[in-house]
Amino acid sequence: MIGYLDVMLAQPLGYVGGVLVADHFGLPVEFRHTLPVQPTKLQRALYGNALDRYLRTAVIAQRLLAGLEHDPPLVLVGDPLLVAEAAIPLVHLTDSGLDPVGARGAVEPFDGASRGFLLQARADEAPLRVITEAPAHLYAEMAEALARTSATMDIHEPMARVRAGLALIAAGDVAA
Repeated sequence: MIGYLDVMLAQPLGYVGGVLVADHFGLPVEFRHTLPVQPTKLQRALYGNALDRYLRTAVIAQRLLAGLEHDPPLVLVGDPLLVAEAAIPLVHLTDSGLDPVGARGAVEPFDGASRGFLLQARADEAPLRVITEAPAHLYAEMAEALARTSATMDIHEPMARVRAGLALIAAGDVAA
């Protein structure tokens, strides 16, 4: 299982977030979402530029993660802003464009402005750049979950489903 989490600003409603937990074939196991969160004018004035990050990470993302019934080994996030320390490791994936770093499942840690590891998810393809604040001792478990899942599905595709679900929620179009 892997989780997928994203938060979007849906004007004029406000911020809405959702998390999808999918099995290794990409089938939904659990989906949770928030109702729109609309900051007041006073909150905008008091929080300033920190408001967006605070609402996305502390108010919405952490609340969604705390309510999960399933315990995925990691949660992929749609925006690198959402990568933070959490009980469940949060990960932002990008394509590295680099030469392969070894056999399927190979991990190569990196540091810098962001930290994480390169993961050789599939043979003869560029490794994935896995950005995370999770401690390095969890990299092997996270890499195994990502490699196992990428062998049976497009690991990026469920994020598009989360975004589509959030767009439907924002539009009020969730009736049967």
